Amino acid sequence: MGLIVDDSWFCGGSLISSQWVLTAGHCAGSSYQIVLGANRYDGSESGSQRVASRNSIVHN
Repeated sequence: MGLIVDDSWFCGGSLISSQWVLTAGHCAGSSYQIVLGANRYDGSESGSQRVASRNSIVHN
């Protein structure tokens, strides 16, 4: 899965539950598009999903 900012791939991550994505702390930001089920960063493949994030939590 990938995190998309301004229509560009920004960081990778792992879907750890139906509502949570885990990524590196340096990927923190205010809003993302999340692409799931794709091998291409643009998410153009059949079966891929692109959803908006609702929140970011940074742990130090």
